[in-house]
Amino acid sequence: MHQHHPAFHDSAFPKRKLDRRYNVGDGFHVIAVHTESPYLKLKPKTASCKCNYSMVNVQTYGAGLWYTWFDRDLSVAGRVILRTGHNSYVHKLLKVDRPILRIPTLAIHLDHSGNQDGFKPNLETHLLPLLSMKPEDTSLEFNSREKNNALSSKPHHHRLLMQVLSDKLNCDVDDIVNIELNVCVIQPSCLGGGNNEFIFSGRLANLASSYCALRALIDSCESPGDLASENAIRMVALFDNTEVGSGSVQGAGAPTMFQAMRRIVGDFANNYVGEGSFACTIRQSFLVSADMAHGVHPNFIDKHVGDIPSVYRWEMTNRVVHAAARGGNLKILEELLPFEALVSAFPSLISLRNNSGETFLHKAVSGFNSYAFRRLDKRVELLRNMLSGKNFHVANIINVKNNEGELLFTWPSLATFTLPHQ
Repeated sequence: MHQHHPAFHDSAFPKRKLDRRYNVGDGFHVIAVHTESPYLKLKPKTASCKCNYSMVNVQTYGAGLWYTWFDRDLSVAGRVILRTGHNSYVHKLLKVDRPILRIPTLAIHLDHSGNQDGFKPNLETHLLPLLSMKPEDTSLEFNSREKNNALSSKPHHHRLLMQVLSDKLNCDVDDIVNIELNVCVIQPSCLGGGNNEFIFSGRLANLASSYCALRALIDSCESPGDLASENAIRMVALFDNTEVGSGSVQGAGAPTMFQAMRRIVGDFANNYVGEGSFACTIRQSFLVSADMAHGVHPNFIDKHVGDIPSVYRWEMTNRVVHAAARGGNLKILEELLPFEALVSAFPSLISLRNNSGETFLHKAVSGFNSYAFRRLDKRVELLRNMLSGKNFHVANIINVKNNEGELLFTWPSLATFTLPHQ
């Protein structure tokens, strides 16, 4: 059993496990999730002063409920670039475990419209966390020479903030070259409710899915026997930047997934993976995109839909039919279509594939081009007739045309099958 866990930009991590039964061309079984949630991100120049207070400049990341960040115990977490020698640098992860920041709410007698019009803070001016009183007003003040040196060496950040970071990392302030930090709530998560049935925590989307995916990968591979009959690669992919779009180098829309898969397959193909082998691997693969769903809010029931809208139900069923047909998964398809007639009449037809690796079932599901046959109920009706044996003859099916005179099935795709009873 092998393990492989490359990192992309230190914030996206594909992890996989496989058995020696794996052969080049076999597929991947992937759970893809994202790791981050909306938060406040420190700007490149964090130092700000207002009315004798030291403030920290932040910017919003993602679409968050920013009013929930007020009156909370806040700190910072992220990574810091340290100088370790001449032209030598290293990055360190850190989290300051004590509250060093606060975003106070404006008193009600200074904003009487808050309860009527809602709390709508200006994200550029009202969301700055409070760090401290200015140094000259506290016991932490520096002498004039030290203050001048501090300003010249760290003009973009408060010296006090840098000192907190250096204490946490056990290094000198001047060893800190750069920072990439986020504001975080330090209140710990816990179980709650009368029966401890709730998780009281922020950032459940999508850290809960990330945890479950990793837990599933670990639990399914606890012993070598768990992979004894497995010829696919089990993979978990944790992507960053989903909250602001997935087009970054470590986002889900980047080519990192395919690059990682090609590298992994290359390990077992003497570092050369032909287009045919990799294309076959993709066709044999299966991916679940896991994200947190939102439960019903008992105080805002009117914001939820009691039943799944028909358009969503249609789309979900449509995708299930396509995915199951593409993989020839009878167990799922039997829940949607009557397969007894086809299985009993043509048992070998189920597993037949064309030169592109597509099953006959999938061609039957995806081969309709007219508007009428884009409707799932029309496909299901035709497939049921086919599979139940009603007027079922391959020669007739492959010559059916839509209203535009186009064949519903393309003959070159089906000609590669050795069709029975032809």
